[in-house]
Formats: sequence, structure tokens, C-alpha cells
Amino acid sequence: MRVLEYGGGASTIWFAARVAEVVTLENNPVWARMLEKQVPANASVRYVKDMEVFDATMDGDLGKFHIVIIDCLANRIACAKKGLEFLREDGCIIWDDTNGPDWPAIQQLMEEYGFRSISFSGMTPQEVAGGRTTVFYRQDNSFGV
Repeated sequence: MRVLEYGGGASTIWFAARVAEVVTLENNPVWARMLEKQVPANASVRYVKDMEVFDATMDGDLGKFHIVIIDCLANRIACAKKGLEFLREDGCIIWDDTNGPDWPAIQQLMEEYGFRSISFSGMTPQEVAGGRTTVFYRQDNSFGV
């Protein structure tokens, strides 16, 4: 499996141990450099000034991914729309922190593209109040759900 992440961190290292390739787009240059030193060989961290407009022509052809992860501080709706261009037909989107105020817009966007969803709520390393992550998938998907 191939994973594209909008925003990197512990998830980059976690996924790299479980999939063939992880490509992480990060718009914080300091964080990108720090993360780049920690990831294994099958993961790459790419500093991009503006994730909302990043496309394959900016950094060569990235190809298609089984999973696109939205876990960034940039405009997450715009990143998701861009991420759909890199998603395989059977691909899934994992969207972190869907318990925020942009949830109705997220849900509407993904329904427009024919995605179903399942959400997972619980404690997170960064928040005492807990959080929610949502997996968006189509009928024939790489997760088999």
C-alpha cells in the first residue's frame, strides 16, 4: 500500500512500518526537516509552501495512493479536494480531528464524491477532551469494508 499524508508526525513513522511507501507533505519547514531525520527509507517528507495547491507537476509524478491522510493545519477542505486527485478508485481517506467546527463541510464534501464514513472517537495524545478520526471509503475499497 501507498500512503499520502497532508501533515506528518508520529503517524508517518507508524504507517511507514506497515505499508510499502509513505509520502508526507508538510508546510512547516522546521518540522519537515526534523521529521525527515526520523523517518525510515520507505518514507519521504516533502516541504511544500502551500499544501492547498500542491500538485504532481510541482514534484514529479507521485502516482496514486491507497490512503490519503488529512492531518494538517492548512485548509483541510482544500487539501482533501487536492488529495482526491492522488487517490486510487479503491482508496480511502483518513481524516484526523473531524470533531471540529468544519465537520459539516467535511461530511458534505465527501458525500458529494460518493464516500461513506465511519468515525472513531477517543483519547488522543494532544487533547484531554478526546478527538475523532473518520475513515471515508467507497463501496469497493482497499480496506474491504
